Amino acid sequence: MNPSGEICEISQPTPRSPFQWRAWVSVVVLLSFVVLAASGLVLWLAPPGRIANWGDWTVLGLRKSEWSNLHIWFALVFVIMAITHLVFNWRPLLGYFKNRLSSQLGFRWEWAAAVALCAVVFVGVRWEFPPFSSLLAFTRDVRQSWGESGGRGDRNQAAKFSSAPRNNLASRPGEAGFGAGQGRGGGGYGHQTLAQVCTSVGVDLATAQDSLKKSGLKASPQQTLREIATANGLQRPSEVLRIIRGEGNSTE
Repeated sequence: MNPSGEICEISQPTPRSPFQWRAWVSVVVLLSFVVLAASGLVLWLAPPGRIANWGDWTVLGLRKSEWSNLHIWFALVFVIMAITHLVFNWRPLLGYFKNRLSSQLGFRWEWAAAVALCAVVFVGVRWEFPPFSSLLAFTRDVRQSWGESGGRGDRNQAAKFSSAPRNNLASRPGEAGFGAGQGRGGGGYGHQTLAQVCTSVGVDLATAQDSLKKSGLKASPQQTLREIATANGLQRPSEVLRIIRGEGNSTE
């Protein structure tokens, strides 16, 4: 009752749901991000597929293929939950695009700077400008180090499987490895740089570059065969390898 004698109704607090969807989505986003970051780090430092498979390479009891599966699925979960999180928090997010004085949609330096940062990263990675090229080169060096270091499980067995036996496998259509004898995989050179491939096959780097140039291909010693093939519109790294070996050119 108030001083005037009127009876006041006491408002009851709205009962809260025992399950808070906003909290659940936020926790799922956090956990999926942790798994996504961990699996990404493992895959970044993992050896090439042949060495990982033949050497029974594992981290925390999981093989490389299993880490890859985790990475794919948790990336999907992260994207779905992130979109749901944006839906739940649409009003605060929209406020980031409003002018602080007029409260109307308008230009703000914050989102312009965010777009600029993403653009710089995209351009730097796409055209391999420093320091982005340094990280990419370091990644290639780490992966190549697995093949160069000794005592990596069944690495020698993997190398044998990828070279001599593939001719035998290619003679048996319908069996695994049928395409390898036809040069579809580049003999395992796809992830090696042009300079490394020249050393492996015994071809002078300058000679290889001249052969590629005559075939209308642009390539640098630091590019991998796969990157060279992709940049020049070729389907397989093995096509680049054949040109390096003098077995043909891309226009044939």
